Amino acid sequence: MTLFDKRPRIAVESYIAPSASVIGQVLIYGNASIWYGAVVRGDRNQVTIGGYTNVQDKAVIHCSTSIPSGLPAEVKIGSFCTIGHGAVLHSCTLKDRVLVGMNAVIQEGTIIEEDSMVAAGAVVLPETHIPSGQLWAGNPAKYVRDVTAEEVAFLEKSAQHYAVEGRKHQEEFLPYGTLYQQGELMGDTK
Repeated sequence: MTLFDKRPRIAVESYIAPSASVIGQVLIYGNASIWYGAVVRGDRNQVTIGGYTNVQDKAVIHCSTSIPSGLPAEVKIGSFCTIGHGAVLHSCTLKDRVLVGMNAVIQEGTIIEEDSMVAAGAVVLPETHIPSGQLWAGNPAKYVRDVTAEEVAFLEKSAQHYAVEGRKHQEEFLPYGTLYQQGELMGDTK
């Protein structure tokens, strides 16, 4: 949805669920998926979502105009990332192959390096730096352990799975709605 003079740019291979909201200055690369009820709001700054990244149901991604510390206020999410159901991301940077668990909160100025995981329900405090290959959990989130090689392989595999699922869902929806299908099921062809 265009807001003010800001219009989303979405690669045609990406899937945006009908009930998802993509608003303003948002750039979504190929094979990404934004699932049901998710909100990606680029009204105050840019949101960039990399290829094969999935933003699951009811996740919220938004940004500030600026951050007092001077850190970048936009949201940058790399490729092959998984943003779990109900997660909230605000003015942060996620590099490639990052998993943010369900209902986790990533606060402004946070940088999460490649091949890292944030556990479900974790709260990552503002301006936290999570180095590559680490698992963080808790409230406030703290380092728990290094991510295993199997978990790193899972990060990319999971993202690819959601790209395939997005294509399956996309095939079920026509660009202008499916109300006529309901009428056909009821036998009303007039």
